[in-house]
Amino acid sequence: MRKIDEITIRKAIATIAIERLLDTVPQSDLLPALNLVSMQDLSKMMDLNYSTMRGHVKRGRIPRPTVQLNRRPYYTKQEAEAIAEVWKEGNSSWRKSAK
Repeated sequence: MRKIDEITIRKAIATIAIERLLDTVPQSDLLPALNLVSMQDLSKMMDLNYSTMRGHVKRGRIPRPTVQLNRRPYYTKQEAEAIAEVWKEGNSSWRKSAK
């Protein structure tokens, strides 16, 4: 399988409808090029079970994803790294404010 580079993906996004791109480019190539992290990948970064993480998001203990592609939620890479770091430290303000 041919690996698509980031520059090619960014050019394609600029010229093609995003829905068509999402249907044709594998997610494993597209998400890194767009600097997006899935909820499942974030749960791995946080060392949490995916179902547990979804419950925390639902109850407001973890911020909701800010990006949606094809009705799937994603975090930006910067958001995901910040959330994982704060979660591992155990002293998040969004956790306290959700109570």
